[in-house]
Amino acid sequence: MSEVDQESNNTDESNADESLDETTLTVEDYKKIVSKLRKEAGSRRLANKDLDAKLEEYEKWKLSQMSEVDRVKSEKEAVERELAGYRREKLQTVVAAKVGLDEEYADLIVGDSEDEMITHAKSLKARLKPSANQSVMRPGARGKPVGGESYESKDAWFADLWRKG
Repeated sequence: MSEVDQESNNTDESNADESLDETTLTVEDYKKIVSKLRKEAGSRRLANKDLDAKLEEYEKWKLSQMSEVDRVKSEKEAVERELAGYRREKLQTVVAAKVGLDEEYADLIVGDSEDEMITHAKSLKARLKPSANQSVMRPGARGKPVGGESYESKDAWFADLWRKG
């Protein structure tokens, strides 16, 4: 930034600071403040880009300094973490199927072992069950019972509708 730009910024800042002392701010004061904040945000974005590039360069240098054994170990650890995540997701899906919980809720199941996950899935299923005062799905407006056959789910209602259709 040239000296002229810095001087104009300093005068803008001092004018904005003076206007901040008043009890009311004009539209021009707000425009100056917003302009100043935008300039600061832009300079921070540029600085962050520079830092990201430096971080990437450092990571490459760090990898180049590792021995082949260390590099293979770090790659192996990363793959093992990823594999553990996949295994957990698969176990959650299997437990959800065992308990009869919808697959969409499988990711809500927690626990360190299969038994803990089954226990949690059962309690989750019990909480998701419609209560006695809630009606089951029937054909009608917005899930309100209108008579006729009752269905346990939207899928059952649609399957019956499709057969009749």
